[in-house]
Amino acid sequence: PPDAWSTCYRLERDVFFIENINGLVSLKRSAAESEIKAMMPDTASFALLCVYRPKSGYGWALEYNLHVNDSTVCRVKNGEKYLIKMYNTGKTRIWARTESKAEVTADVQPGRVYFVRCSAVMGAIMGRPKLKLVDEQTGTQEFGAMTP
Repeated sequence: PPDAWSTCYRLERDVFFIENINGLVSLKRSAAESEIKAMMPDTASFALLCVYRPKSGYGWALEYNLHVNDSTVCRVKNGEKYLIKMYNTGKTRIWARTESKAEVTADVQPGRVYFVRCSAVMGAIMGRPKLKLVDEQTGTQEFGAMTP
């Protein structure tokens, strides 16, 4: 924090350098692929939608329904995760609404796993839903880290 010597905040960080980052990237990618294979059978006629909302102090009381196209699939709560089988393929709208609507679109294919990170942002009267379609590597890490 600012002190007698300076009116500015100061930040200290440790910076690490990895000379060959490709090895680390391929290791993380293969770990994500292995988790996906464990979740999905090879001959699946459906896709999996992994929905999760990391625990947060902001908007902790806000809950909202998550919809896939015109169907309600779950009630999103702070710090919870959900696994949903999707049998319809093609362009799919995943959305939620409180005082405003948040929406993501995915081209759903059988045998694939899709991850949607949910959260809440400040609204005029109440919190608003925020949805983000995340990649498989990030999704498997964040979804797997959450306790059921």
